[in-house]
Amino acid sequence: MAEAWVSDGALKSFPEFQQSVASLKHIDEKSATAEYDQYLKQKTAWGGQHATEDRGRMDGHDLWAATDFDTSSWPTVVEPQTKAERNA
Repeated sequence: MAEAWVSDGALKSFPEFQQSVASLKHIDEKSATAEYDQYLKQKTAWGGQHATEDRGRMDGHDLWAATDFDTSSWPTVVEPQTKAERNA
């Protein structure tokens, strides 16, 4: 999303972002910290609940991050591609 790296001044020039940008001015450090802490708790809970579903992890280790991980069966993708090349 462009909103992640576009300045608030630039976003204000778009009517659909004016209200969102204005609402950010009312956030203080304390409420932002509390909200971030809540996000971290939810993220940790979600990770604990779904970590076992990740086929790229085994016994708490990221298999895909191992230096000896075998990617020889993976197909090669050439980017960028035109729409015609993707549909060929």
